Amino acid sequence: MGGGSTKTVETQGRQIPGLLRPYLKDLLGRGKTASGEVSSTPYTGGFNAQPLGLEYGAAANQAQVGQNLGINSGQGVIDLGQKQASGYFLNPETNPYLQPQIQATTDQIYRNYADQSNRTASQSIQQGAYGGSRGGIEQAILAGNTNRAIGDTTANLLYGNYAAERANQQNSGALIQQGAGLNLLGPEIVAQGGANTRALNQIGLDEALAQFNENNAAPFRPLEPYANLIYGSPSVFANTGAVSKTSGGSSTWGNIISLLLGGGSVAGSFLGGGA
Repeated sequence: MGGGSTKTVETQGRQIPGLLRPYLKDLLGRGKTASGEVSSTPYTGGFNAQPLGLEYGAAANQAQVGQNLGINSGQGVIDLGQKQASGYFLNPETNPYLQPQIQATTDQIYRNYADQSNRTASQSIQQGAYGGSRGGIEQAILAGNTNRAIGDTTANLLYGNYAAERANQQNSGALIQQGAGLNLLGPEIVAQGGANTRALNQIGLDEALAQFNENNAAPFRPLEPYANLIYGSPSVFANTGAVSKTSGGSSTWGNIISLLLGGGSVAGSFLGGGA
Protein backbone atom coordinates (compact mmCIF):
# COMPACT_ATOMS: atom_id res chain seq x y z
CA MET A 1 0.00 0.00 0.00
CA GLY A 2 3.05 2.27 0.51
CA GLY A 3 5.01 4.31 -1.93
CA GLY A 4 6.10 1.66 -4.39
CA SER A 5 7.14 2.46 -7.92
CA THR A 6 4.38 3.24 -10.40
CA LYS A 7 4.03 1.44 -13.70
CA THR A 8 1.39 1.41 -16.42
CA VAL A 9 -0.04 -1.80 -17.76
CA GLU A 10 -1.80 -1.65 -21.14
CA THR A 11 -4.81 -3.93 -21.53
CA GLN A 12 -7.65 -4.36 -23.97
CA GLY A 13 -9.92 -6.11 -21.47
CA ARG A 14 -13.59 -6.37 -22.41
CA GLN A 15 -14.73 -8.29 -19.31
CA ILE A 16 -16.32 -6.75 -16.23
CA PRO A 17 -14.43 -7.72 -13.09
CA GLY A 18 -16.38 -10.21 -11.04
CA LEU A 19 -16.45 -7.92 -8.03
CA LEU A 20 -18.38 -5.29 -10.01
CA ARG A 21 -21.00 -7.53 -11.54
CA PRO A 22 -23.39 -7.53 -8.56
CA TYR A 23 -23.25 -3.72 -8.47
CA LEU A 24 -23.88 -3.42 -12.18
CA LYS A 25 -26.73 -5.92 -11.99
CA ASP A 26 -28.22 -3.88 -9.14
CA LEU A 27 -27.90 -0.67 -11.19
CA LEU A 28 -29.58 -2.25 -14.19
CA GLY A 29 -32.38 -3.59 -12.03
CA ARG A 30 -32.95 -0.22 -10.42
CA GLY A 31 -32.98 1.41 -13.84
CA LYS A 32 -35.52 -1.04 -15.15
CA THR A 33 -37.75 -0.40 -12.16
CA ALA A 34 -37.41 3.35 -12.55
CA SER A 35 -38.20 3.19 -16.26
CA GLY A 36 -41.41 1.37 -15.51
CA GLU A 37 -42.56 4.22 -13.30
CA VAL A 38 -42.17 6.85 -16.01
CA SER A 39 -45.25 7.57 -18.12
CA SER A 40 -45.05 6.85 -21.82
CA THR A 41 -48.31 8.67 -22.56
CA PRO A 42 -47.65 11.68 -24.81
CA TYR A 43 -48.36 15.11 -23.37
CA THR A 44 -51.52 16.38 -25.04
CA GLY A 45 -51.57 19.92 -23.70
CA GLY A 46 -50.45 23.03 -25.52
CA PHE A 47 -46.83 24.11 -25.82
CA ASN A 48 -47.38 27.66 -27.09
CA ALA A 49 -49.83 30.35 -26.10
CA GLN A 50 -52.07 30.85 -29.10
CA PRO A 51 -52.37 34.38 -30.56
CA LEU A 52 -55.47 36.42 -29.88
CA GLY A 53 -57.82 37.81 -32.47
CA LEU A 54 -56.85 41.27 -31.23
CA GLU A 55 -53.27 40.60 -32.31
CA TYR A 56 -54.33 39.59 -35.80
CA GLY A 57 -56.57 42.64 -35.97
CA ALA A 58 -53.74 44.93 -34.88
CA ALA A 59 -51.42 43.51 -37.53
CA ALA A 60 -54.08 43.96 -40.21
CA ASN A 61 -54.77 47.54 -39.10
CA GLN A 62 -51.05 48.28 -39.14
CA ALA A 63 -50.76 47.04 -42.71
CA GLN A 64 -53.79 49.14 -43.70
CA VAL A 65 -52.19 52.28 -42.30
CA GLY A 66 -49.12 51.61 -44.43
CA GLN A 67 -51.24 51.04 -47.51
CA ASN A 68 -53.05 54.33 -46.91
CA LEU A 69 -49.73 56.15 -46.75
CA GLY A 70 -48.71 54.64 -50.06
CA ILE A 71 -45.39 55.43 -51.69
CA ASN A 72 -45.84 59.19 -52.21
CA SER A 73 -46.35 60.49 -48.69
CA GLY A 74 -43.03 62.33 -48.82
CA GLN A 75 -43.21 63.59 -52.39
CA GLY A 76 -44.11 67.12 -51.32
CA VAL A 77 -41.05 67.25 -49.06
CA ILE A 78 -38.87 65.98 -51.92
CA ASP A 79 -40.27 68.62 -54.27
CA LEU A 80 -39.59 71.36 -51.73
CA GLY A 81 -36.03 70.14 -51.22
CA GLN A 82 -35.39 70.06 -54.95
CA LYS A 83 -36.70 73.63 -55.38
CA GLN A 84 -34.50 74.81 -52.54
CA ALA A 85 -31.49 73.06 -54.04
CA SER A 86 -32.09 74.73 -57.41
CA GLY A 87 -32.27 78.20 -55.87
CA TYR A 88 -35.91 78.62 -56.83
CA PHE A 89 -36.70 80.63 -53.70
CA LEU A 90 -33.57 82.78 -53.95
CA ASN A 91 -35.07 84.67 -56.89
CA PRO A 92 -37.66 87.23 -55.73
CA GLU A 93 -39.49 86.86 -59.03
CA THR A 94 -40.07 83.11 -58.61
CA ASN A 95 -40.47 82.99 -54.84
CA PRO A 96 -44.25 82.74 -54.40
CA TYR A 97 -44.05 83.70 -50.72
CA LEU A 98 -41.73 86.71 -50.84
CA GLN A 99 -43.72 89.01 -53.10
CA PRO A 100 -46.93 88.85 -51.02
CA GLN A 101 -44.86 89.56 -47.91
CA ILE A 102 -43.25 92.61 -49.56
CA GLN A 103 -46.61 93.80 -50.83
CA ALA A 104 -48.28 93.48 -47.44
CA THR A 105 -45.45 95.40 -45.77
CA THR A 106 -45.35 98.25 -48.32
CA ASP A 107 -49.14 98.52 -48.27
CA GLN A 108 -48.96 99.22 -44.55
CA ILE A 109 -46.30 101.90 -45.18
CA TYR A 110 -48.54 103.50 -47.81
CA ARG A 111 -51.46 103.52 -45.40
CA ASN A 112 -49.31 105.15 -42.78
CA TYR A 113 -48.19 107.73 -45.37
CA ALA A 114 -51.78 108.48 -46.37
CA ASP A 115 -52.80 109.00 -42.75
CA GLN A 116 -49.81 111.24 -42.06
CA SER A 117 -50.39 113.22 -45.29
CA ASN A 118 -54.00 113.85 -44.35
CA ARG A 119 -53.04 115.03 -40.89
CA THR A 120 -50.41 117.37 -42.40
CA ALA A 121 -52.92 118.86 -44.83
CA SER A 122 -55.48 119.28 -42.04
CA GLN A 123 -52.97 121.10 -39.88
CA SER A 124 -52.06 123.39 -42.79
CA ILE A 125 -55.73 124.30 -43.28
CA GLN A 126 -56.19 125.00 -39.62
CA GLN A 127 -53.13 127.23 -39.65
CA GLY A 128 -54.27 129.04 -42.82
CA ALA A 129 -51.24 127.85 -44.72
CA TYR A 130 -52.91 125.36 -47.04
CA GLY A 131 -51.46 125.56 -50.51
CA GLY A 132 -48.43 127.48 -49.28
CA SER A 133 -44.80 126.49 -49.62
CA ARG A 134 -44.58 125.26 -46.05
CA GLY A 135 -47.34 122.71 -46.57
CA GLY A 136 -45.77 121.58 -49.81
CA ILE A 137 -42.39 121.14 -48.15
CA GLU A 138 -43.91 119.06 -45.39
CA GLN A 139 -45.72 116.88 -47.90
CA ALA A 140 -42.50 116.44 -49.91
CA ILE A 141 -40.57 115.46 -46.80
CA LEU A 142 -43.28 112.98 -45.83
CA ALA A 143 -43.29 111.44 -49.32
CA GLY A 144 -39.50 111.15 -49.30
CA ASN A 145 -39.50 109.45 -45.92
CA THR A 146 -42.17 107.09 -47.13
CA ASN A 147 -40.19 106.16 -50.23
CA ARG A 148 -37.07 105.56 -48.15
CA ALA A 149 -39.05 103.39 -45.73
CA ILE A 150 -40.45 101.35 -48.60
CA GLY A 151 -36.99 100.97 -50.13
CA ASP A 152 -35.31 100.02 -46.85
CA THR A 153 -38.05 97.58 -45.91
CA THR A 154 -37.99 95.93 -49.32
CA ALA A 155 -34.19 95.66 -49.26
CA ASN A 156 -34.26 94.13 -45.78
CA LEU A 157 -36.88 91.59 -46.82
CA LEU A 158 -34.91 90.67 -49.93
CA TYR A 159 -31.66 90.29 -47.98
CA GLY A 160 -33.33 88.27 -45.24
CA ASN A 161 -34.93 86.01 -47.83
CA TYR A 162 -31.61 85.50 -49.61
CA ALA A 163 -29.77 84.62 -46.39
CA ALA A 164 -32.50 82.25 -45.25
CA GLU A 165 -32.84 80.55 -48.62
CA ARG A 166 -29.06 80.13 -48.96
CA ALA A 167 -29.13 78.24 -45.67
CA ASN A 168 -32.10 76.20 -46.89
CA GLN A 169 -30.23 75.48 -50.10
CA GLN A 170 -27.33 74.05 -48.12
CA ASN A 171 -29.73 71.79 -46.18
CA SER A 172 -31.84 70.75 -49.15
CA GLY A 173 -30.13 67.37 -49.38
CA ALA A 174 -31.29 66.44 -45.88
CA LEU A 175 -34.81 67.54 -46.80
CA ILE A 176 -34.82 65.37 -49.92
CA GLN A 177 -33.55 62.44 -47.86
CA GLN A 178 -36.31 63.00 -45.33
CA GLY A 179 -38.90 62.97 -48.12
CA ALA A 180 -37.47 59.71 -49.48
CA GLY A 181 -37.75 58.22 -46.00
CA LEU A 182 -41.39 59.26 -45.83
CA ASN A 183 -41.99 57.59 -49.20
CA LEU A 184 -40.58 54.37 -47.76
CA LEU A 185 -42.58 54.65 -44.55
CA GLY A 186 -45.78 53.23 -46.04
CA PRO A 187 -44.16 50.09 -47.49
CA GLU A 188 -42.18 49.58 -44.28
CA ILE A 189 -45.34 49.69 -42.17
CA VAL A 190 -47.05 47.25 -44.56
CA ALA A 191 -44.06 44.91 -44.34
CA GLN A 192 -44.06 45.07 -40.54
CA GLY A 193 -47.76 44.28 -40.43
CA GLY A 194 -47.14 41.28 -42.68
CA ALA A 195 -44.20 40.15 -40.54
CA ASN A 196 -46.37 40.34 -37.41
CA THR A 197 -49.07 38.25 -39.07
CA ARG A 198 -46.50 35.68 -40.20
CA ALA A 199 -45.08 35.50 -36.66
CA LEU A 200 -48.56 34.83 -35.30
CA ASN A 201 -49.10 32.07 -37.86
CA GLN A 202 -45.71 30.58 -36.96
CA ILE A 203 -46.99 29.90 -33.45
CA GLY A 204 -49.43 27.33 -34.85
CA LEU A 205 -46.66 25.62 -36.82
CA ASP A 206 -44.43 25.50 -33.75
CA GLU A 207 -47.29 24.00 -31.78
CA ALA A 208 -47.81 21.24 -34.37
CA LEU A 209 -44.08 20.46 -34.46
CA ALA A 210 -43.89 20.33 -30.66
CA GLN A 211 -46.80 17.89 -30.55
CA PHE A 212 -45.18 15.76 -33.26
CA ASN A 213 -41.90 15.61 -31.33
CA GLU A 214 -43.71 14.84 -28.09
CA ASN A 215 -45.55 11.91 -29.65
CA ASN A 216 -42.28 10.51 -30.99
CA ALA A 217 -40.37 11.00 -27.74
CA ALA A 218 -42.97 9.75 -25.28
CA PRO A 219 -42.52 5.97 -25.91
CA PHE A 220 -38.78 6.29 -25.29
CA ARG A 221 -39.03 8.44 -22.18
CA PRO A 222 -39.33 5.49 -19.75
CA LEU A 223 -35.96 4.23 -21.00
CA GLU A 224 -34.13 7.43 -20.12
CA PRO A 225 -33.54 6.80 -16.39
CA TYR A 226 -32.57 3.20 -17.21
CA ALA A 227 -30.03 4.31 -19.81
CA ASN A 228 -28.76 7.26 -17.76
CA LEU A 229 -27.53 4.89 -15.04
CA ILE A 230 -25.08 3.48 -17.55
CA TYR A 231 -24.39 6.31 -19.97
CA GLY A 232 -25.64 9.44 -18.20
CA SER A 233 -22.50 10.33 -16.22
CA PRO A 234 -19.86 12.26 -18.21
CA SER A 235 -17.12 10.29 -16.45
CA VAL A 236 -18.43 7.08 -17.97
CA PHE A 237 -17.50 8.29 -21.43
CA ALA A 238 -13.94 9.20 -20.37
CA ASN A 239 -12.86 5.64 -21.03
CA THR A 240 -9.67 4.46 -22.69
CA GLY A 241 -8.07 1.10 -23.34
CA ALA A 242 -5.29 1.76 -20.83
CA VAL A 243 -5.50 0.72 -17.19
CA SER A 244 -3.05 2.26 -14.76
CA LYS A 245 -2.15 0.30 -11.66
CA THR A 246 0.10 1.21 -8.78
CA SER A 247 2.21 -1.61 -7.45
CA GLY A 248 0.95 -2.68 -4.08
CA GLY A 249 -2.30 -0.73 -4.65
CA SER A 250 -5.72 -1.21 -6.24
CA SER A 251 -7.30 0.13 -9.45
CA THR A 252 -8.75 3.68 -9.26
CA TRP A 253 -12.44 4.33 -9.91
CA GLY A 254 -11.61 5.80 -13.31
CA ASN A 255 -9.84 2.57 -14.22
CA ILE A 256 -12.85 0.55 -13.12
CA ILE A 257 -15.00 2.64 -15.47
CA SER A 258 -12.46 1.98 -18.18
CA LEU A 259 -12.84 -1.72 -17.56
CA LEU A 260 -16.62 -1.41 -17.70
CA LEU A 261 -16.66 0.46 -21.02
CA GLY A 262 -13.19 -0.17 -22.36
CA GLY A 263 -14.15 -0.09 -26.00
CA GLY A 264 -16.91 -2.68 -25.73
CA SER A 265 -20.56 -2.98 -24.84
CA VAL A 266 -21.47 -2.99 -21.16
CA ALA A 267 -24.22 -5.48 -21.76
CA GLY A 268 -21.91 -7.63 -23.83
CA SER A 269 -19.23 -7.52 -21.15
CA PHE A 270 -21.70 -8.36 -18.48
CA LEU A 271 -23.17 -11.29 -20.36
CA GLY A 272 -19.77 -12.43 -21.46
CA GLY A 273 -18.74 -13.23 -17.90
CA GLY A 274 -15.21 -14.03 -16.74
CA ALA A 275 -12.91 -11.93 -14.55
